Amino acid sequence: MSAAGVVCAAGAALVGCGVVLALATQAWRLALTLQAAGMSAVGGCGAAVLFGARHLGVGFRSSFAPAFGVDRLSGFFLAVLALIAVPAAIYARDALGDARHPRAVAALSGVFSVALVGLVAARDVATFLGFWELMTLLPASVILVVRQDERARRDVFAYLAITHLGGIGVWASMLILAGHGALGGVPLHGAGLRALVAVVAIVGFGTKAGRCRCIRGCRAHIRWRRRTCLR
Repeated sequence: MSAAGVVCAAGAALVGCGVVLALATQAWRLALTLQAAGMSAVGGCGAAVLFGARHLGVGFRSSFAPAFGVDRLSGFFLAVLALIAVPAAIYARDALGDARHPRAVAALSGVFSVALVGLVAARDVATFLGFWELMTLLPASVILVVRQDERARRDVFAYLAITHLGGIGVWASMLILAGHGALGGVPLHGAGLRALVAVVAIVGFGTKAGRCRCIRGCRAHIRWRRRTCLR
């Protein structure tokens, strides 16, 4: 394994240690610090590959055996993840002081970071879909840990229902591609089949992106209405 690969694996392991520390002890602030350090290492590895270091792991394959790799595109996304996750973890060390169950939130946040890294680095369909589901479920879990009122539960369940209905398109597109070997470099033959994969993929991935924008837009609108009423 190359030096960049060792750094990337060590960074992911450090985030995992932060998760365990948050669950097993009261030192959840230290756990968040470990997670920030681990994501810094992962992001640095991604940036190194993006700017010319040798690709890590294996290429895409249509098998269901777990496989991971980092090329320039996934290196870019790893660097972006680190740019977001590291400041968020550092900020959470103070922001979670008054939150309900800060240890659980810190642990779930670390698992979420690992899930995002795994999703970006996945090179087989089973690993990708597994981390895709984790990426959907973990934010909902964090919200339910922090807030347990009826409105929060209703919004979370609506989010899960919409993303999982749309997620059928993600599963269908990935399984069709894997079934025809198209994730391993074999072209997908047939205009109808290519059109089907394109449509279900747009529905599946677009539903999740659209739902996130809708939530942010609604929250911004609510805050604007509150400020207006207070005036």
